Amino acid sequence: MKKQKYTLSGDYDVVKYENFHEMLKGLYDNYSERMAIRFRKNGKETSITYDALIRQISDLYYFYKKNDIQNKNIGILSENRYEYITIYLASVFQNVAAPIDRELTADGLASLIKKFDIKVLFYTDKTKEKLDALPEKDMLRLINIDTDYQTITQDHYAPDLFFKDTEHTDSHKFSVLAFTSGTTGVVKGAMLSQRNIVTNLRAPLLYMHLESPMLQLLPMSHMYGFHPDLLTPLYNGDTICINMALKDIAKDFKYYDPYYIGVVPVMLEGIYKNIIREARRQKKEKLFYRLIKISNRLRKCHIDIRRLLFQNLINKRLKIIVCGGAFLDPVYIDRFEEIGITVLNGYGMTECAPLISVNRDRHNIRGSAGAVIQGTKVKIAKDGEILVKGWNVMSGYYNDKEETELSFVDGYYKTGDIGYLEGDILYVTGRKKNLIILKNGKNFSPEVIEKELLRLPYIKECLVMADVRNSAEIVIAKILFNSSADNKDKVCNDSEVEQLKKDIETINRTLPSYMHIDDFEIVSEEFEKTSSKKIIRGKYAVPTENMIQKNEN
Repeated sequence: MKKQKYTLSGDYDVVKYENFHEMLKGLYDNYSERMAIRFRKNGKETSITYDALIRQISDLYYFYKKNDIQNKNIGILSENRYEYITIYLASVFQNVAAPIDRELTADGLASLIKKFDIKVLFYTDKTKEKLDALPEKDMLRLINIDTDYQTITQDHYAPDLFFKDTEHTDSHKFSVLAFTSGTTGVVKGAMLSQRNIVTNLRAPLLYMHLESPMLQLLPMSHMYGFHPDLLTPLYNGDTICINMALKDIAKDFKYYDPYYIGVVPVMLEGIYKNIIREARRQKKEKLFYRLIKISNRLRKCHIDIRRLLFQNLINKRLKIIVCGGAFLDPVYIDRFEEIGITVLNGYGMTECAPLISVNRDRHNIRGSAGAVIQGTKVKIAKDGEILVKGWNVMSGYYNDKEETELSFVDGYYKTGDIGYLEGDILYVTGRKKNLIILKNGKNFSPEVIEKELLRLPYIKECLVMADVRNSAEIVIAKILFNSSADNKDKVCNDSEVEQLKKDIETINRTLPSYMHIDDFEIVSEEFEKTSSKKIIRGKYAVPTENMIQKNEN
């Protein structure tokens, strides 16, 4: 395969900021009257200009100063809302912002607050029930955003004073404590500086053209949901529309008509299924597929009328969808491209603020994780592990010197992912810890097989693992049918099982013999997942010691 190499200088000119002081000052000087944030609550829209946004950040910053809240880890336990942004950006200067997953259990929250020295906690009416298990509440300053926010920001300070106060911001100061969800159940805190984050916000803007408005959908507590999904458009001076509740996504799409959204693969699949569902509702499904064929032929002749053909099924303005967080089936890149929407796949880690690579709107490489971003170096270790070094990489894990040392080699962060490079284009094939290593020395990523299984329309979820039966190593697949998720009383029918057998035979013919699926098991319930919707494999994999015992027997 011919290697494709692109310059890392970027396709677009973007202003360069090194820290949040420079970024906010630039936004205030250049876009003060532009709309920054829009959101709807109880049917009423609220719009916030960049001037008003920065004034509220300034007011919160001085609330911290007046109340001697300095050098503290400030937790944010909240659903998506406008105040999340101001609290985060006010906290990064003299304190440390620590976004907390609102799906944590009460006990998990108590443990996290103790382990990571959270001294101030912002919470909401929707998350306050999680506070019941907190020990020694008197040692923690609790602030309810719903009842206290207006009070703590009632004293106003001129932005010029705020900018003078933060003028000498140390770009390398530890400013954000980002928690890893982790499929092992052990939460770690990545220590990120303003430079780690702000240079990472700029990176995708070098490779894709964004316009307003952007619709923010993902949880703000997650690195991907807050940094590239929300702060990157903010860096660009764009307008961000906040989806306040997942049940309102369809309404918000219609109301805001966004140019750009960020999603995870399961959301992308859902959006496409909704398009098909709408075509079916309009009794135009057959026409939809015919128009795609006609459009594809016309595009070969450099005639593009996709927007005209499909304007009744998609948002008129939606042009770019950036997808990350898990494996994206390249088929969806093709499906959306056929109707005039560009899907750009990316790759990142919490420890890398998070972006490592992303596809470009001018160079979208199907099946890849895109080009390595500016200021980042990637190399592949001998065992295939992806190693990262650059502006975006954390300084280490909070209060965990041992884990920090284990996570770096020769200055490179060990991602734990397996992949390869073709020029500057990165491909991710699986997780190192998920590698199936056979007695004959062969090894492979189960994700490679799982990707093929998940292409089958009747499979909702699957896991591939090794086991030993009758002293022989075999590869098995645990499979959840779509029908199983809808009907708990019936796992699947005989015809579905027969079809699965045939499809597995077809998949096996495309794989090396040592990767063949030898057997399968139908499960009746979804696999347990982390809050970022990744399956907790350790709960289902056959322990190595059990495999050894089976071999010995």
